[in-house]
Amino acid sequence: MDREPNLDPIKLMLAKVLQYGLMTSLFLVSMGGFQFLEQHGSQTVPAYATLIKQIPQINPIKLSAISDGLRQGDGIAYIELGLFLLVATPILRVSASICAFAIRKEATYSFLASTVLVILFASLIFAPQ
Repeated sequence: MDREPNLDPIKLMLAKVLQYGLMTSLFLVSMGGFQFLEQHGSQTVPAYATLIKQIPQINPIKLSAISDGLRQGDGIAYIELGLFLLVATPILRVSASICAFAIRKEATYSFLASTVLVILFASLIFAPQ
C-alpha cells in the first residue's frame, strides 16, 4: 500500500511516536511475561484468600525499583517498565505536539496542548493510591 506523497511530516512524526512507543511497550511486557513464567511458572498459585490479604501490601511502582529489577533480570521489572512506557507514550506525543504547534506559530493549539499536558501530569500526581 503506497503512502500519499503529501503527508504532513509533523503528523507522520506524531503517529510514529505512538506507534514506536506502543511496539516497544508491547515488546517489554511480553519479554517480561515470558521471563516471569520462566522464573516462576512451576510454582503453585496461592489461594484467592492469600492473594486478597497481600493486596494492601502492594506499593506504588518506583523507577529505582524497576532499575534494580532490570539489573537482576526480574521479569516483573520488564513488565513494569513496559507499562510505564505505555503511560509515557501519550505524554510524549502531547509534548511533541506542543513543539510542533510552537514551530508553526499556532498559539491557540499550543495553549490547548499545554493544557492537556498539565491535566495529564495532574492526573498522574494527584491520582488516589
